[in-house]
Amino acid sequence: MGFFSWKTSDTNRTIWNVHSSKPTFKVHMITRDGAVFPEDAYEGYGNFDGMCYYKLVDLINGGDGDRDRGIELAFGTTILTNGKQTFVWKEDFFNWATDKLVDDKCANELLNDGWRQEKIRHDIQLPKFVEHLPSDDDWEHEFDNLPESKICNSQGYFNL
Repeated sequence: MGFFSWKTSDTNRTIWNVHSSKPTFKVHMITRDGAVFPEDAYEGYGNFDGMCYYKLVDLINGGDGDRDRGIELAFGTTILTNGKQTFVWKEDFFNWATDKLVDDKCANELLNDGWRQEKIRHDIQLPKFVEHLPSDDDWEHEFDNLPESKICNSQGYFNL
């Protein structure tokens, strides 16, 4: 598995991992109910203070900490269709260029062949990443006003 990362909700900074040439900084993975998982040196694999992001997604959405279910919840369902055929999968992989889905073609090839993509994501809670913690007296309000932490396209890795 490769690296993955996010941008902070409060400062929009990429959470660089320790393998990057960019410096790491203290970041907190937080939940609406006030759980905080601080990390000073993110390793790039989704763990913050020993808590896996996707396990936490499952936990805060009523599960028992199942990582695969957390991935499914976080990414939702992708539907590919060409008007005649439809392919539906729960996005638990990231190999759009290699995993063969229909007619021995990968998702990228299907999209280049005129297939359309639709994403369906259920109404779920997601943790957020921040540099500065919300105030204790108004945590939920401040949490709700923060934008969702976006996925970092560079996967938290930069090499000069």
